[in-house]
Amino acid sequence: MLTDQLGPMTTTEVATPISEISSPGSDTDDTTDEEIESPPLKAGWCQKKGKFGFHPRYYTLTEDGKVSAAKNDTVTEKKHMFDLGEDTTFESVETKDLIIKGHNNERGGRPVSIILRFRTPEDREEWIEAFDNYLTSQEEDDEEVSILDPLAVADQANRQCDDSLAGASRTCDENLELLCCIS
Repeated sequence: MLTDQLGPMTTTEVATPISEISSPGSDTDDTTDEEIESPPLKAGWCQKKGKFGFHPRYYTLTEDGKVSAAKNDTVTEKKHMFDLGEDTTFESVETKDLIIKGHNNERGGRPVSIILRFRTPEDREEWIEAFDNYLTSQEEDDEEVSILDPLAVADQANRQCDDSLAGASRTCDENLELLCCIS
């Protein structure tokens, strides 16, 4: 097992087998040309289940809710895996595995299902907490937007304006009648 060969590691340590690291210009490197624009909220090593077992990947969660992966932590170009959203689900399996189901918005909203294996249950819980914190912050942002919805604010302002103008027009009409009577 990889952990036995490399010893215990934290999410900030870097240890990838030489066979897993490819050169930046390699055709076998499955990263994209997309560069991450937002600073990371969480980054670290875990193993992604592939066709032939688990493979080490360096995952990054950015402030805009994008989760990307790379074969090592030194590359600036990472493969976009999925976007966190209301439809994203997390299922803890066994002690260190996590199944994530969601969508990749950069590929037309394609459904995504990924199985990640973490070194310890605590690592898995830290990632789940980071995902939850992001989703909670987005819900709070949505609530603020609904309170300050531009259309609702404009509608409310129009109602207030109409009410004040109605009173003003009555006053003008009354004043006009008074002026007509006086002349």
